[in-house]
Amino acid sequence: MEQTDYRENPMKTHGPFKGDGGTILPIALVLLLLLTMIGIAATMTSEVEIRIAGNELTYKQNLYFAEGSAMTGVQELENEPDTSLKDLSLPWLHASLPNSTITSVTNWILAEDLKLDEGEGWYLAVYQGIDPGGSLDIGGTTSTLHKYTIYGRSRRDNGEAIIEVGYKRRF
Repeated sequence: MEQTDYRENPMKTHGPFKGDGGTILPIALVLLLLLTMIGIAATMTSEVEIRIAGNELTYKQNLYFAEGSAMTGVQELENEPDTSLKDLSLPWLHASLPNSTITSVTNWILAEDLKLDEGEGWYLAVYQGIDPGGSLDIGGTTSTLHKYTIYGRSRRDNGEAIIEVGYKRRF
């Protein structure tokens, strides 16, 4: 039996892997390619999630800013004397939506206390008439319950929100 000296050629092997020298390089490259693709997919998913979170933040900011604007309109109605409300003499109080659309800029009044660098809020109020069933006078007063709809609007960061609030006042 002949003996082989393995020191002469270290690439020679015996057994099932005989002659498979250099296969680790393609395996390593395939694994590296798979890991790179997983990394790119994770990065793209993260970017999409960041955009979604940014859009949600803008939406919530606009929503709460519009709500604050509507509450400013409610406070303005609350502060007005009954005579101004009866004859609808306020510039932001309408008998119906003017110009048949709520999105017309001419319908809105700027909520001065909500003016910020990032955006502004507006409000308008629409008189809905006497509230049905509101004239059932249990308390002994002769006043009538009037119904209003107050709208708040906010436009900032390429987003917009409009909110509607109901308000009733007896006079």
